[in-house]
Amino acid sequence: MGNPFSVNASLIGLNHFYILTGAAGPRGIMGLKGDPGESISSPEVTVSPVTQTVTENQTATFYCSATGNPRPAVTWSKVNESLGEKLLSTSDGRLEIANLSYSDTGKYVCEAISALGQDQKITSLVVEGGSLLLFWWFWIKSNEMMQSL
Repeated sequence: MGNPFSVNASLIGLNHFYILTGAAGPRGIMGLKGDPGESISSPEVTVSPVTQTVTENQTATFYCSATGNPRPAVTWSKVNESLGEKLLSTSDGRLEIANLSYSDTGKYVCEAISALGQDQKITSLVVEGGSLLLFWWFWIKSNEMMQSL
């Protein structure tokens, strides 16, 4: 019977360092497979409502939802203009414009940015003059009264 500790290998020596070389041994037992990680994806934006018509002196609210991994940062801006002081943009993607005036009419953009890219959607706001509508109603009524005389 041979030596149970014998190995079919070569001994290579270099400056008092030795390396034992030989055939690879049998493969070990595989470990348990881990849970899969989350898939990465570029940002994707959804806005609601796409268009909103509001009477002046009222409040308009838009919502922006952004998906993606890593989680994108969401910002609102007015197209070709800066956001005024009366605008509230929250970290949950809500844009609130209080005490509306006709000058708030325009397009607003929600943008989501992450390391994997960016996406944006545009919304439209139309502010109707409440005083102009009231004037128009009185003008029509006064014309109706004049015609009945």
